[in-house]
Amino acid sequence: MTSASDSVATGQAAPDRVATGQAAPDSVATGQAGPDRPSGPISGPISGIERRHFRGRVRLFLRYATRGGTVKRALKVACVITPILIVLNHSAEIVDLRLGRAFWLQVALTFCVPYCVSTFSSAMAAIAEHHRMGTDPSAP
Repeated sequence: MTSASDSVATGQAAPDRVATGQAAPDSVATGQAGPDRPSGPISGPISGIERRHFRGRVRLFLRYATRGGTVKRALKVACVITPILIVLNHSAEIVDLRLGRAFWLQVALTFCVPYCVSTFSSAMAAIAEHHRMGTDPSAP
């Protein structure tokens, strides 16, 4: 059998594994990264350990994202940035006084954008500090 590296060196096409009946490499069968299987967030089935690690990371993020200081900061940022975005994006509607239901829905959604960005950045900065210092995330 010729391997993919042999085929590159000789200029021949590598045989198809399915057509030749060759078994898939262990990395594909086990869901682990390998030469034929790239690593990354969408690389295959998630094991129980990986799932628990992911859940732990989500819990840590949510813990920091819902802390009082993070929420207050995000509200302040959203209250400052939202009016600016509304004037920039909806000035024609405001001047024409077309302030219907759709306008107010857009205002509410516009408020969510800076709130979410601020919350995300604050939580991620706190997590980075948590990892750097090795602190307890439940501490204030």
